[in-house]
Amino acid sequence: MSLLWRDQVRIALCPDRVIFVRLSQGFRPRVVAKGVITCESAAPGEQPWQPALETLKRVLPDCGQARADTVVILSNHFVRYALIPRCEQLSGEEEEMALVRHSFTKIYGAAAEAWEIRLSEDGGNGPRVASAVDQRLVESLREVLASSVMKLRSIQPYLMAAFNQWRGRLGREAGFVLVEPGRLCLALLRDRQWRAVRTARISLAAWPLELALVLDRERYLWASGDSSSEPAPAILVYAPEHVASDVKQEESSPIRVLQASADVCLADVAEAPFAMAMAG
Repeated sequence: MSLLWRDQVRIALCPDRVIFVRLSQGFRPRVVAKGVITCESAAPGEQPWQPALETLKRVLPDCGQARADTVVILSNHFVRYALIPRCEQLSGEEEEMALVRHSFTKIYGAAAEAWEIRLSEDGGNGPRVASAVDQRLVESLREVLASSVMKLRSIQPYLMAAFNQWRGRLGREAGFVLVEPGRLCLALLRDRQWRAVRTARISLAAWPLELALVLDRERYLWASGDSSSEPAPAILVYAPEHVASDVKQEESSPIRVLQASADVCLADVAEAPFAMAMAG
């Protein structure tokens, strides 16, 4: 069967819910099934991703019984990031990954030894972004999907999927802020190269205030590290599960709230609560 005519299932795993969208493939894909299933919080001693994984096992039949290619988006609650500088002295991929793992262990401790790590393929001579996920989560996902009719095509961190979705809107100097319930991620670009990647916990009720505090800090860091006195970059905020009007926008440092637009046949999954599953 041609891959063009195979359905695609997009799944998002979050600490409190599992989101899925099944798309019929072809020249005009359409939504044939979708759902948001809540799950319990992780019990003491459980990994934060375990309730979502158990929920996914139960709802897989709802995703459809026909073969489908599957993309899984992982909430940033489950992912850690680090900015890795280029090192020309490294002799190959093995040494490069050893450096990346060392960087994670310096930041996060011995737990990073059990994480699956990936390094971005961005060109140029600037730093690259590395992401790390609990190896047990990745292996469990593969096992769950291997027992179904769905073929796992990729597992993607939400930050990277959303960044790729919007990178065409980013200029040479820009900040990209991704907000999901309980978590904020900031990626900063300068001369089209990665300069910072940060994550922070946020509250549901006070997230606009916490976003403003994060951006104030970033403006200060930007100014203190810039001898050319260039203005702080535009900040693009993607917060599909929050009220966009809550974001304070200032002329001195423009903040632009991104609104997803989709083909009319996919309009019902363009925004919350399915935006995470559709990222990329």
